[in-house]
Amino acid sequence: LYQYEPCPFCNKVKAYLDFANIPWSAVEVDPLFKKEIKFSEYKKVPVCVFGDNEQINDSDEIINHILDMQRATQNTNGAAAVHVPHVAAEGTEAAVTELRWRTWVNTKLVHLLTANIYNTWAESMQTFDYLLTHGNFPKFQQTLSRYSGAIVMFALSKLKVCQALSQSGFRLFMLCAVKIFVIFTTSTSCTLSCVRGGSQLNKKHGIAHPREELYAELDAYMDAVGDHRFLGQSDAPTLADLAVFGVLRAIADYPTFADVMEHTRVAPWYFRMADAVGVSSRVAPPAVVDATSAVDSSRH
Repeated sequence: LYQYEPCPFCNKVKAYLDFANIPWSAVEVDPLFKKEIKFSEYKKVPVCVFGDNEQINDSDEIINHILDMQRATQNTNGAAAVHVPHVAAEGTEAAVTELRWRTWVNTKLVHLLTANIYNTWAESMQTFDYLLTHGNFPKFQQTLSRYSGAIVMFALSKLKVCQALSQSGFRLFMLCAVKIFVIFTTSTSCTLSCVRGGSQLNKKHGIAHPREELYAELDAYMDAVGDHRFLGQSDAPTLADLAVFGVLRAIADYPTFADVMEHTRVAPWYFRMADAVGVSSRVAPPAVVDATSAVDSSRH
């Protein structure tokens, strides 16, 4: 799994892999240089490369692919798979509800979490602290990516340069942030002046009060779960449950998570999900990562 450690979409995949008890390893991608995924035409994360050297991109596509493989194994063996989530029959109201909440994770919950964890300079810096402990980056590269990433995401949580940044535009803005960092180090006022005059980024996603809206949206999900253990009156987590759990687990070390546990009704469900997902099935990463060539299937 080629990932950023705190990426909510990557954490959706990791939650599914852990629940399914499928061994997986991670390659940490430098968010600034992205040399680790040089082999891939798709330049976002997550990217998942399976044992047969098959590459699947995008969190939902990866999860759907794994589920299809589990079903194929189930049909071949003639026995029910133990670690398959509850999936409502196609065309039923339950299936429509589950799809709606899976879409909600991507289009609403992830944006609200992002608006919250980058809402202050301190928390934005904390979010990029993982670069100091994950990956095999040189010290200078770790520090450069950490500060430039924090500067950009903090600035973009307040303001935006244009309605939608293209990938090349985002990289240009990142390089601008790096230059700012070199000159001013930890000054945030210079970052804000770099993008002064833009409208608030959160307006794009209709976010006016990040914390309060996050609480309300999570409580709405709890209303959908109701008195049941998981969404859809099932005894096993659904794909929606695993997606919500994954993106919440991504912020478990941040102040936003503690606030969510205190100010919403999500905590009992979250810890039920933690029990259902169980311990991580993550294994040691490949000894050597060659980012300049296609992924060698012998490493997986």
